[in-house]
Amino acid sequence: CRLLTIRQPADPPVDAPVDLPAGTARCARCDKVLQRRPGTTGPAPAGGLLICGDCRCCEGCGKMGGRGWSDDGVWCASCAPAGLEERFCGICSRVYDDDSEEAKVMVCCDACQAWVHLPCDGMDANDYMSYAAGKPGFERYECPDCRSEPPGTSAGLWRQLERL
Repeated sequence: CRLLTIRQPADPPVDAPVDLPAGTARCARCDKVLQRRPGTTGPAPAGGLLICGDCRCCEGCGKMGGRGWSDDGVWCASCAPAGLEERFCGICSRVYDDDSEEAKVMVCCDACQAWVHLPCDGMDANDYMSYAAGKPGFERYECPDCRSEPPGTSAGLWRQLERL
């Protein structure tokens, strides 16, 4: 996927709406225009955005290519049920099962409601127990993307945009 676009003077403004031909959608990562599968009904997800096969990488496990993806192309077949139910870490996007040991030691952001693995926030077991007990200074948890200090990193800003 491209990281930098060099614009020509004749290019339309970046925020100018571009109408797509009927039966097509745009890749959310590389902007390639794609033909939608025959028999697909209704509007394309996320305002006409999909993820093409070249850019497809499971947000949960990192698998690339293959068959059996969620309709929006974000989750592979094994991660899709948890991903679509929003059972994933808000920082690393790895999915979890509610019954797993991993899920028992996650913390929910009080600002955005995203669940976060302790290591993804650099939190140790003592901090986790302090939040769980509501000790002074640990009454409210905010994930790295929601904290006012230090300012958000570019990765954090991208994660916030994707949640919209």
